Amino acid sequence: MEPFNTFLPLQSRFLTPDDVGVVRTHGAKKPVHGIMAILGMNGPNGGWAKTIPSFCPECIKEDIALCGAPFWNRTNLVPGLLFCSRHGRPLSSAICDKCITRSLHPDHNSRPGLHCGCGIAPLPGSTGLSSVRQEQELELHRVTQKLLDPNYLPNFTRDTLAKVIQQRSEEIGLTRGATLNQGRVREFFDGHPWRPVFERVKILAHIQSVSEYLTGNQIFRNPLQSVALVYGLFDSWPETIQAINSTSNYHHYEKPSSKKNFNTHKQTTIWRNNNRDSLFLKCSIEYSKIRDLNKNLTHSEIKHIVGGHATSILSRESLHKAGISVPFYKLTDEAYQQLDIDIAEKIFDKRDELAARGHSGKVSASTLLEDFGIRKYCLLKGHTPFADAALTLCSVLKQPRSLRAKAEQCRAPLERKRRPRSSKESVLIESLIQFSAPSRDIVEADSPNTCAAS
Repeated sequence: MEPFNTFLPLQSRFLTPDDVGVVRTHGAKKPVHGIMAILGMNGPNGGWAKTIPSFCPECIKEDIALCGAPFWNRTNLVPGLLFCSRHGRPLSSAICDKCITRSLHPDHNSRPGLHCGCGIAPLPGSTGLSSVRQEQELELHRVTQKLLDPNYLPNFTRDTLAKVIQQRSEEIGLTRGATLNQGRVREFFDGHPWRPVFERVKILAHIQSVSEYLTGNQIFRNPLQSVALVYGLFDSWPETIQAINSTSNYHHYEKPSSKKNFNTHKQTTIWRNNNRDSLFLKCSIEYSKIRDLNKNLTHSEIKHIVGGHATSILSRESLHKAGISVPFYKLTDEAYQQLDIDIAEKIFDKRDELAARGHSGKVSASTLLEDFGIRKYCLLKGHTPFADAALTLCSVLKQPRSLRAKAEQCRAPLERKRRPRSSKESVLIESLIQFSAPSRDIVEADSPNTCAAS
């Protein structure tokens, strides 16, 4: 009964094994407190998908049981769906709350189409949509119907989906490691054709502000939310399937299992050296693909995206010898100056924020540079005179009057040069997230953006 008469084949693709066990317990008529949160149907991401006994008026004319009465179509009952892809029309339900609440009128929910006389109407939000929006809702229904089949795409699991989202987000420049590329994220989702769907299923605000959803560290528990996100990252569902299938076989090489009382790091190093040629070929192909798709990434950033053994296998020299060009990202002098001002602004803003909270005494540089990162700031040594001065003057809250006056004198030219947020150049905004100094083994070529192969 479970594979073909419950939502579990769909829900289990987005839940952990422990959560699946809890849902099974709840389904065995042993109610579990907080089950709606486990299913992603309440909380900050929930509330939009309600358990309404919905049906397609055309389906109930065709789906007739042996007793002669129509039966419920499982896909049409999935909370949050608005259209039936089989007939291309909106789903409907009884109008009054009593008829759609099973505990109040269980007899009216024995089969679709029954009501107390209140009538039947399309689900809220399913009418008045453009043809494009209708097709998007129909596609959401089609994909959900496929995923309800336990035999369809069995490797479409929570772990595989997380890996696919993480890889795709890095591939199209939405993330850099564990950090959101805010400018690119806003550009991508603000103009996305599926933006109305993202807004309806309540994920737009989260994917634009919380990095975990695009880095694969967190998956939406509600099936429609996860399907909408992964569908939006690709151009079509076939491309999504291709990514799922390729990711399920992502680890082409099986690492040697660790043994007791054996140095695992040494064992991995020996194995990597023995397979260096095949690993280099695999990693360099992936390196070239990412470099071609993201022209503004540095060599170290591309290696981080490739992951695995790339950080140890791919050096600039080895890539040059293989005839593969290596990018080099460098800011102009004017960009460094403006970046210096931007960082200093952030330092003063952080100081004001801490003072407003009542903090006093010394403040560490890492705290003042929390929004930028102390390690990235160290890479800019020699290019940030304003920021260096701001760090010195803001390192102590509740300063003597003379020191506060110096701080204000330092801030005055920043205020004159401060640009409206809307006019900041995109490269500078993104550089606050993506800046990375060149590797020690770089040999700078004539071009400021690319090191040609020697």
